[in-house]
Formats: sequence, C-alpha cells, structure tokens
Amino acid sequence: MHREERGLLYIGMRVEGDKLVCVIRDNGIGRQRAALLKSKSVEKHKSMGLQITAERMALLTGAGETGHFFRIEDLYDSNGNSTGTEVILTIRINSPTGEPVGAPG
Repeated sequence: MHREERGLLYIGMRVEGDKLVCVIRDNGIGRQRAALLKSKSVEKHKSMGLQITAERMALLTGAGETGHFFRIEDLYDSNGNSTGTEVILTIRINSPTGEPVGAPG
C-alpha cells in the first residue's frame, strides 16, 4: 500500500545448525511512514500480529529455554530513504537433546 511502483516480497529459508532462519523482506514505505499515515487515518485499528507472534514463539520455546526469536529491521538506502522492512525469524528445530521440537517426550 501507499507505493506508486509495484511491491515486492522476498521470502527465504535456511537451516543454520539446529535453527531454521526465515527472512521476509519487502520494498514497502517502511514502518515509520506507515505509522504516520495510520495515525492520520480515521479508522483506528490496533494490530495484534506482533503480540500474537511473540506469544507463539514463547509457546514453542517452553519455560526457561531459548532458541526462538524474531527481529524487525527497517531498510534504508544510502540517502536515508526507506526501502522496506525485513523480518528475521529464528526457530530452533531440535531440542537440546537432539529431538525435534514438539516431539513426544
């Protein structure tokens, strides 16, 4: 939305050791400008997407364990103009014992 040219979405996945790394990148207007446009909007809607994602990642991790996280980065060109957003999800695919995460214990 809010772009004159066609939008692009990149989705890539790779395995790094016992982790699955998912990279999602777009060439949108960026979170800062999107928030500004949203604040001027008549319709006020609170998105729960990030909170739900964080809660799901916590459920996958389990109490006291680490291994799942996500990071969101704004992308900029050399002139400081927004060129999109990148989200990196890292999900542990094996437990410390080597069993797949979620495998019956």
